[in-house]
Amino acid sequence: MSYRQLDLIEKIKKDFFAQDSFLLKETSNYATDLAVKDFDKGTAKIAILAYALSKISSKQHMQTNPAWPKAKNRIIFFLEECSEILRKNKQQELEKKLDKIEKSVKQVD
Repeated sequence: MSYRQLDLIEKIKKDFFAQDSFLLKETSNYATDLAVKDFDKGTAKIAILAYALSKISSKQHMQTNPAWPKAKNRIIFFLEECSEILRKNKQQELEKKLDKIEKSVKQVD
């Protein structure tokens, strides 16, 4: 199991729930550094996700959109699934789930 990736996902989930775009951006930068140093595709996808969520969280029109609470809860649910996948040490499944979250984020934005 990648404890580092699990920690990143948990932090992203917490910061996204709080809609703290600044902390999400910091996490994205940190994850990007890790991904580059370790040449790790999974961590790179996590960095991209954190960045996308930081951008969405900072948009006022998103937070006033009536569909936002449902979309936000769906993303948090997917992040919880990512945590479970990492606990089970299923890296390939994680990458598929991250792709699914990416599609969900694109639909919201």
